[in-house]
Amino acid sequence: MTKHTSKWTRRAGFVAAALLAGSAAAAEGPRYTYGEIGYSVIDFDNFSDDADVYSADGSLALTDRLHLIAGYLNGSVDTSNVNIDLEGAQGGLGMHFPLNATVDFVADVAYVWEKVDANRGFGSNDEDGYAVNVGLRAMLTPEFEVNGGGSYADVSDDDTALNLGVVYNFNRMFAITGNVSVGDNATAYGAGLRLYFDR
Repeated sequence: MTKHTSKWTRRAGFVAAALLAGSAAAAEGPRYTYGEIGYSVIDFDNFSDDADVYSADGSLALTDRLHLIAGYLNGSVDTSNVNIDLEGAQGGLGMHFPLNATVDFVADVAYVWEKVDANRGFGSNDEDGYAVNVGLRAMLTPEFEVNGGGSYADVSDDDTALNLGVVYNFNRMFAITGNVSVGDNATAYGAGLRLYFDR
């Protein structure tokens, strides 16, 4: 086991332990039919400028165990010399299994498309591939959810990441979200507004 893999495994184990310690005060498990708009800042490890990214995502429950996922993002990196536009989309299928009344194990696989377009004669490049995500969603209270896990993507290059997020539900319809994703080459910080459709 490499040093990098060992570090990632310890982080994932900590997230799992924290999520499984869900509160008995939560009356029901996570929900899987919603739409969300968000904003993220991506801090690249080997690049001095950050990316500003806007996104739209959704999930649709098909059965008690299956759900569809879809998403689209658009953003840019502005440097002193080059403007780089980012675009991406994904669509796939997810499964969720309750571990108890308030904690679900979640896994999904998705087709992913990404495009990078730079000015000043650098041109554009688009690639497609796939992504796999596994993790836990835990309702600590009826209003407050914590979620986390790991992801692997193989598009133009392969990348692994550790993801951690929170959701605060104002009521049965509206929620705000926050998340951080630490990957091999970048760290992303995001926030969003979620609308549930399964009231």
